[in-house]
Amino acid sequence: MRTRLIQLGVVTLALTAVAACGSDSEGGAGADGEFSPDGAVEMVVGAQPGGGSDVMARTFVSSAEEIRDGLSMTVSNFDSIEAYSYVKGQSGADDVLVTATYGNVILSPIAADLAYLWDDFTPLAMFATDPSFLVVREDSDLESIDDLVAAAGTGDVTMGVVTAEGVNTVHSAQIADSTGIELNNVVFESGAEELAAVLAGDVDAALMEPAEFVQQLDAGEVRAIMVMADEPHPAEELADIPTAADAGIEGEIVTQFRSFFGAPEMSESATDYWVETIEEWATTDSYSEYLETNYLIPTLLVGDELNENLEFLETAARDALAD
Repeated sequence: MRTRLIQLGVVTLALTAVAACGSDSEGGAGADGEFSPDGAVEMVVGAQPGGGSDVMARTFVSSAEEIRDGLSMTVSNFDSIEAYSYVKGQSGADDVLVTATYGNVILSPIAADLAYLWDDFTPLAMFATDPSFLVVREDSDLESIDDLVAAAGTGDVTMGVVTAEGVNTVHSAQIADSTGIELNNVVFESGAEELAAVLAGDVDAALMEPAEFVQQLDAGEVRAIMVMADEPHPAEELADIPTAADAGIEGEIVTQFRSFFGAPEMSESATDYWVETIEEWATTDSYSEYLETNYLIPTLLVGDELNENLEFLETAARDALAD
């Protein structure tokens, strides 16, 4: 058995028209009952060209066209709500895929009470995770999670997070709940703004993904005192940073993820086709280079294991956003 997914904002009448436009080519089963795309397959991205979701989509599309003889794919960029509203309207289509992350398909829909959630779609595969790090300025007195707890006991501790409904907010809640302290989240619109606040001393610490701070780490401008994960990060420059488990953070740690989903009610044969294509991509140099360049961790989940993970992440999001 395999499953489903989606993202953020306020839906307008215009989006209803967009969703109705649909894909004309759904592909079909061959003589042996296996799915074979008939015409160009659409990979939908809920972000503009050049961002992280766009890069992962185009990296996969380029490789998938090499893996599957005759496969042709196009990338369509929408604003986030438009993207997921459009894909939700393609129920039964076997030739429409969409990029998905924790924020897009779980956190934002819950926080904004949107008309869709991850299980409205067909989850195909989670193929990478992107753990957050607890980052401080190089000259900060905070050397460990114990220092953070001690500081919170004597005054306010400000914690930078990106968006009020982001994975960083969940991590901040997990740290606070596990250590019994109160953290005052300071919300930023982007990792660049968050990093600038750390460097300026405007926040005591921040939760950030590696690609957002690793250059400043190498330059000696910031330090990472914990990674929100159970295992060390595989990148050499991040491997010695203590894990959440080392720091005594209890409970299963959530993490940002990278995944692809299909349209609602995608056929079983098409689901198998796309899962197998993603699994094969995960054995290529293209995949390895994508992970290394973006400091991502290989994490391949499909089927029931994927669904169970998404259910856990939804529960964690609801708990954190209720605080």
